[in-house]
Amino acid sequence: MWGFVTGLGGRDVTPEMIEAAIRYVMEHDEPHDLLWLGVKKRDKKLIHEE
Repeated sequence: MWGFVTGLGGRDVTPEMIEAAIRYVMEHDEPHDLLWLGVKKRDKKLIHEE
């Protein structure tokens, strides 16, 4: 089971973000804790940054 966080604070979920999530899943054998889409990188596992 893969978990993604996206759309925080009313941010748009773009087609590019969905594509990045699909690519990430296809390139990795096992899920990680939680993946973030569309937020600025800090200590989070980030796969698409706006």
